[in-house]
Amino acid sequence: MLESVQKIISEEFGVAENEVTLEANLRNDLHIDSMAAVNLSFEIEGKFDIKITDDELAGLVTVADIITLLETKDIESA
Repeated sequence: MLESVQKIISEEFGVAENEVTLEANLRNDLHIDSMAAVNLSFEIEGKFDIKITDDELAGLVTVADIITLLETKDIESA
């Protein structure tokens, strides 16, 4: 699952995949601002066929938070 998230972030935001670690902060490390985070949520929703609420989106601080969210929505791996 991490690999899929790495690929999405790398392709959408021009970040090297090796920089997209579980500990990476979306805003501070990957330079994903609030508008870009909305775009990221659309990409994740499309890739994993899920819906991310505004509250869930607001709670995403690190890449690990994205993985945890996917796990809570019973996404195994993609």
